Amino acid sequence: MTVTVCVPLQVYAQAASHSAEAAKANATAAPCAYATLAGVDAPRAYATLAGVAAPRAYATLAAGEADYIKSLAITDGDMAGAIQMTSGDGIVNPYFADFACLGLTSLGRDTDQQTVLNYINWHISHLNTTETDKNGIAGTIYDYKDGAATGDYDSTDSYAATFLTLLDRYSRTWDAGFLKDKSQLTDTLVCAMMSTYVSKIGLTYAVPGYDECLLMDNCEVYQGLKSAAHIYRYYVGDDTKAAAMTRRAASVKSSIIKYYWNSSRQAFRASVGVNGKPDSKLILSRFYADSSSQLYPVICGVISPTNKMAKAAYSAFKANYLRSGVTGRDWAALSVKGSDGYPWCILLNGVTAMGDKTTAARFIRNLKAHYISEGRPYPYYCGEAGQLLMAIS
Repeated sequence: MTVTVCVPLQVYAQAASHSAEAAKANATAAPCAYATLAGVDAPRAYATLAGVAAPRAYATLAAGEADYIKSLAITDGDMAGAIQMTSGDGIVNPYFADFACLGLTSLGRDTDQQTVLNYINWHISHLNTTETDKNGIAGTIYDYKDGAATGDYDSTDSYAATFLTLLDRYSRTWDAGFLKDKSQLTDTLVCAMMSTYVSKIGLTYAVPGYDECLLMDNCEVYQGLKSAAHIYRYYVGDDTKAAAMTRRAASVKSSIIKYYWNSSRQAFRASVGVNGKPDSKLILSRFYADSSSQLYPVICGVISPTNKMAKAAYSAFKANYLRSGVTGRDWAALSVKGSDGYPWCILLNGVTAMGDKTTAARFIRNLKAHYISEGRPYPYYCGEAGQLLMAIS
């Protein structure tokens, strides 16, 4: 397999020249919903998507989570703008920080715009070039600890995909002019996202040297491609590239269904090899990654909640990890063997998309009792707060 080398990266540090105040002066109405591009609405406010009205009582919860995320922002030095995993830990994982800021864009308060813009500018200014990336891929970004790059990242595909989605959502929510002059930045991020693309099967693997194509990652890549299409069409003004991204997204969607869907089990495989063949047995009683993967196609808009595969996959998840009163097998009670204590708020977006109001309310009630009301102890972190915000905003 050959790793694609991306085009040279130009850094767009906009903290001084493109402030939130300037953005408001340039802002226009956010263009079209994802339904125009994908036929499936993107998971921005699943409460509305699923016909489940977000209770007014969640407004206080949402405001509290947004303020918590803002409190994690580093305010000085080279790391200014970065979002820490937890308060004062000095750890910055850009993938999870993307989710934190996506939560803020979902809530859409004007008072949160500068925090998201500062993070975006930090992220852009810390993107790797072909010279600084360990695999020679421009547009990747390392994790950081105490102000220094670790020299490592968990993925090249998902890190770039989620940041493209954040750029798109930021522009939709607050500043339609922000990406107008960032065609090359978009090119570079797309190239990084697709640097591990296996053309024979139409899927990506997480990082160079990894021999598995993960369902979770490829769902996020699909979403990233839809975001790139929207950026090119409505912000950069390049219909040719927009059309190319739309075609590639459709191809990835087809590959997700072709290679991951197990018709005999009526569930999705968590991974396949780079040859497209299953690389492990599907064990739905295993939370990560088999059962937890079941909701990702809906979460990322690959399939509609009304799709038969979505309903079957959700049934598989419920049968294994929504078993009320069964220790270790009840996600909504925060009792999941194999989760290492993480609440997995991202799954709330899928649960709400499927219209399961009772389970969503039970999970939120337990989350508030065990984490939020207790001061958000680890392993609650920025990404969990962001995913919660996306589900309830």
